[in-house]
Amino acid sequence: MRSIQKFFLLSVILIIADRVQSQSMADIFRLLPEDCTPDLDSKQRDTLLQIGKYVLPGGDSSETIEYELDSSGFSDYIYFVWSFTTGQRGFIQHELRKFKKNDGGTLIIYSKYGGTPVGYDQRELIIFDYKNNKLTINKKNLLPKEIPITSFLKPNTPSLVVKKIQNEFSSCYHLNPENPKTITFEISPYITNDDEEKYIIGYTIPFVWNGRSFTRKPVKD
Repeated sequence: MRSIQKFFLLSVILIIADRVQSQSMADIFRLLPEDCTPDLDSKQRDTLLQIGKYVLPGGDSSETIEYELDSSGFSDYIYFVWSFTTGQRGFIQHELRKFKKNDGGTLIIYSKYGGTPVGYDQRELIIFDYKNNKLTINKKNLLPKEIPITSFLKPNTPSLVVKKIQNEFSSCYHLNPENPKTITFEISPYITNDDEEKYIIGYTIPFVWNGRSFTRKPVKD
């Protein structure tokens, strides 16, 4: 009888522990440092979570800013966008994604990129460990903060072509919730002719999570 009671108690403890670690992405969003949403206090974050939009007060016909938030139906992913509803076309895209670790812990990736639709770049990439309802920065070099354009070009690419593409390309991390255990670093170069394009070997570098680290895969289209 005691063994059954012990088994039942252990099962309850494991269920509770799993629920604690399986905190929703909305709760993770609330835990983000203030720098990740500099315009929003805790009440405004809640409004954004509840409604999916929040317009910053004080806007006018030439400049009104809003946040939009969505999970796209994924339990381990959420994104929110800072953009203008009037006037300018600039934007800042924020993405959050959760990964399970082999030791039972949880890894949270925060990615921020922005600019304009024709020119944007990675602004920030922060990796957190989640434990005991807290986010702490993971100091391991799990993902490169920057990837040079030469990683996407053939070894014999002329220096003038490298320089031109380097001066006119967009790049960022995409956390790709539809792709299990994989995120990607992607480029969008401004190509003016086939002579330049022939030196590009691909536009995407996948990084696959194995429960302990990310494995960098070869460049692909």
